[in-house]
Amino acid sequence: MIPALLLVLLAQTATPQRDTRPTRTPAATARISGVITSADPQPTPLRRARVTLSSDAMRVPRTIVTADDGAFTFDGVPVGGYSLSAFKEGYISMNYGGTRPPRGGTPIVVTAGQSARAAIALPRGAVITGTVTDVDGAPAQGISVTALARRYSAVQGEWRYASAGVAAGTTDDRGVYRIYGLPQGEYVVVAQSQTRLVGLPGQELRVVSDGAVAPRTLIMAQVFHPGVTTVSSAARISLRAGEERSGIDVPLQYVPLATVTGVVSQPAGWAPPIVTLTRSDDSAGVERIRNTRADGDGRFTFPAISPGQYRAIALSTAAPPVTTPGSQPIEAPRERMFGSADVTVAGEDVSNVALNAQPGLTIAGQLVFEGQNPPAVVPGRTVPPLMAGGGLGVPMPPIYVEGNRFKLAGVFPGTYRFVGVMRGVRAPIGQWWLKSFVIGGRDVLDAPIELRQSVDDAVATFSDRASELSGVVDAPAGVATDAWVIAAPTNRAAWFFNSRRLAAVHPDRDGRYTIRNLPPGDYRVLVTRDVDEGEWFDPSVLERLLPSGTAVTIAGVEKLTVNLKHP
Repeated sequence: MIPALLLVLLAQTATPQRDTRPTRTPAATARISGVITSADPQPTPLRRARVTLSSDAMRVPRTIVTADDGAFTFDGVPVGGYSLSAFKEGYISMNYGGTRPPRGGTPIVVTAGQSARAAIALPRGAVITGTVTDVDGAPAQGISVTALARRYSAVQGEWRYASAGVAAGTTDDRGVYRIYGLPQGEYVVVAQSQTRLVGLPGQELRVVSDGAVAPRTLIMAQVFHPGVTTVSSAARISLRAGEERSGIDVPLQYVPLATVTGVVSQPAGWAPPIVTLTRSDDSAGVERIRNTRADGDGRFTFPAISPGQYRAIALSTAAPPVTTPGSQPIEAPRERMFGSADVTVAGEDVSNVALNAQPGLTIAGQLVFEGQNPPAVVPGRTVPPLMAGGGLGVPMPPIYVEGNRFKLAGVFPGTYRFVGVMRGVRAPIGQWWLKSFVIGGRDVLDAPIELRQSVDDAVATFSDRASELSGVVDAPAGVATDAWVIAAPTNRAAWFFNSRRLAAVHPDRDGRYTIRNLPPGDYRVLVTRDVDEGEWFDPSVLERLLPSGTAVTIAGVEKLTVNLKHP
């Protein structure tokens, strides 16, 4: 048996066998190569820079390191569109074709057999350095020093100073810090203890004089260069690319902590109020909100309060209805009362803060449904609030709906605006779109509203039809999804945070986009990758972007198609 089996094996080996398996056609590929240089007036090649190639079609981006002459090459790149970026220590990361780090950029599109070339110039990172001293003028070791840059907040809808996105410097034994890798721009520098940096209260101290411990407690303050405690008073430091600015010194300060006490006056039968103490000045990075519940007599206490400007707000809620066992109370809005007062803390205890609680405002009105579909029915239910703002730290009450009527009870007087994700505006509620919300004769969908008195004739109008603006972004597959399609009105009066006339969406993988329920008016539509989320609400950004947009007029409930070219 064995010799016979060997003969069969030898015969199979000697006689070539035809491979009947289907052949696989090699995937069409291309090459992307180029050079990474410095962005100096006399550019130099950057060796050992990291270059990353990515796209939505790639599960894992590809990264390589440049050679001594700054050159790089990606071989075997599948046909399609890609983003290219580069990074090197001491320089600012940039995207190919980008104008601002780290966003923006131009896609690289390759076809079968193509060899594409690309170059990226990296600006040098700027440096801020200086010395932190303690209250005696001696070097302060282990202090965190942070560079804050002016950034647009998509949450608050305003420009604020926030971390520049680079590692904070920590002082050494000489009290010296060094913050590096900063893009060109304007900064403020702030020093604070490590415990306060991570949200802890910090080390509280007491002064000893003549053998006696002083009653006043001290704490290390957050201090901005050149030695102030508010960001509005801090020195602005303008840096060029690669510039090193020294001498940005910070003298630490200890500030006395105070106790704030007071009393809330309210009618009998109301639950003990919640009192909020909110920082109202511009001291960035410090604890901004403190809450406590007053006792049965309405008295409240806030210990260990740093110097600054504050606002105290008392919120009282009507006691829940008394029910017998097994009964179900009818769901209804609960009344609320408010009291408020401004408080200045300057190191001394503040007592007898008087908060006289007054009934909150009421907004009531009717729901109107325009269209062929039956009106929506939401009896006896509360729905989330549509607006935010008013008092510092005071939430908007829920909206109670019964039949075609709605009511908000206990609204704090103040200025309100709609929240970012507005139900019924960018997406329907079921099959209904929010068409208008008129309070006191004013459509609050088109501007923030100042509420100072109760209203009972508000009208919220819904429609089962909405305008539709759609199209295709001409860009390689998978590249357009990183861009924003922005529709903005030409009327500058509508350029405010969360305006319903300002909309932005990401295209899908095929480059298609759709924006619905834009009100009638003149608009410009554009596509860009050179913005952060929410920046399109900033008027200065719109001034820069809109000239490149395509003009379009929405006359009513209609479908319009606007195809866009990816920059």
